[in-house]
Amino acid sequence: MVELRDRVAELLTFRLQVAEVLEVRRNLDRDFLHDGEELVFWGTDPRDPDSDDDGFLDGLEVVIYETDPLDPA
Repeated sequence: MVELRDRVAELLTFRLQVAEVLEVRRNLDRDFLHDGEELVFWGTDPRDPDSDDDGFLDGLEVVIYETDPLDPA
């Protein structure tokens, strides 16, 4: 039961974060992806311009190189 309660709390927190981000459409890490896109669609970190530390900005991986911004390979 504790696991379920923890999971529900995590999901509610995530939903609040997404709602907050989508209101503003900001790009805190300046990686060419809006923070809302990072959270909802790509699963990348909106505070880290290179979520997989491969040397390429997340936005460039998605739009230009068509690679996975979470896979450094």
